Amino acid sequence: MAKLIPLEYQGMSIHANSEAWFNATEMAAMFDKRPVDWLKQVDTERYIDTLCKKNEVTKNHFVKTIKGGNTAKQGTWLHRKLAVRFAQWLDMDFAIWCDEQIEAMLTNGQTWQKHRTELSSITILRNRFIEQKRTAEGKATESHHYINEALVINEALTGKRTAIDRNSLTLEQIAMLDKLEQENVLMLLQNTPYPKRKQHLFDLAAPIRHQMQITSISGGAL
Repeated sequence: MAKLIPLEYQGMSIHANSEAWFNATEMAAMFDKRPVDWLKQVDTERYIDTLCKKNEVTKNHFVKTIKGGNTAKQGTWLHRKLAVRFAQWLDMDFAIWCDEQIEAMLTNGQTWQKHRTELSSITILRNRFIEQKRTAEGKATESHHYINEALVINEALTGKRTAIDRNSLTLEQIAMLDKLEQENVLMLLQNTPYPKRKQHLFDLAAPIRHQMQITSISGGAL
């Protein structure tokens, strides 16, 4: 499944994921109910059947059951097209809250993708500049020249000089990575010395880096 997102409603925890699927088992448990009792209702079955026909998909496109593995992933999961309807069956205030979470997820998802696209473009620009600069100096450009620049950015963000799975980053993290890449390209264009560039990048990313290191130590996923 996509990246897990922990949520809290009135002091109780549930999980959704980055694609706006919700753990219905956790949702129902807050109200001493079970997803199966909602799923077997005639109106629910009719609604899901109609939804499947309209989208030309099977039921598992909207309802999934996960067993084993990560405890937070276990249980019945509902697509956002069913999550609010299910939440209404549980509690009306909770349903409104769920609707607000979905809206925020979709908005954040669009912003995340914007940063991801910008990152790809700025990386291409940075690599082209490195190649052109070295060519003008009569030097050959090899893969490690590109990699070293990427690694210093990664180290500024995470504290580790290793590759990053950009698709696993949160909105806040990928926004900072985007900003770091842009700042680095600007400093490269200004011929800023490497030590000064590195220090500026590390200072810029310090709050996010500290947060990610704490998460890593506590056993959470970056």
